Amino acid sequence: MTFQNAFEWQIALYLFLAGMGAGAILSSVILEFYNPTLYKSYIKSAGIVGMPLVSIGCLFLLIDLGQGLWKPWLLIRLFFNPTSAITWGTAILTVFILFNDLRLVSLGCYQIWRWHTHKNNSDYF
Repeated sequence: MTFQNAFEWQIALYLFLAGMGAGAILSSVILEFYNPTLYKSYIKSAGIVGMPLVSIGCLFLLIDLGQGLWKPWLLIRLFFNPTSAITWGTAILTVFILFNDLRLVSLGCYQIWRWHTHKNNSDYF
């Protein structure tokens, strides 16, 4: 039996982290439409936890590219080849990260760094 090495470990880690992060974010968006007052703490927490997972996963994609670490100016080419699937993925990940950041700001999660200064932490979670 021969095993096929389809992906390096970086891509496998990216798929795991991005899947976990996107799942957390998607579940928080669904619950936000379903009953936002009941699931308020989960909605904010899942958005806050999911975003770093997706971003760290993207970092592993850059590590897998190889050239991106040594010649970062080449990464700009990822946005300018509309026939490439890598360009599509880059655009989708960028838009996903930006929209989720805007969503977290609209939920008031940008104030999370000040949670420890308040007596009632339930305003944030």
